[in-house]
Amino acid sequence: MVATPNVIWELDSLFRINVLGKTSFTVAVRAGMPSADTFVGF
Repeated sequence: MVATPNVIWELDSLFRINVLGKTSFTVAVRAGMPSADTFVGF
């Protein structure tokens, strides 16, 4: 695989979106279920 700037940028974007999605999901779960703090830990 040739790591061109474009490929690196795409991977970086996907990584950021994935992290942001997981963070949003965690926040939503914690907001909906306060007891989720015990088993949803990052």
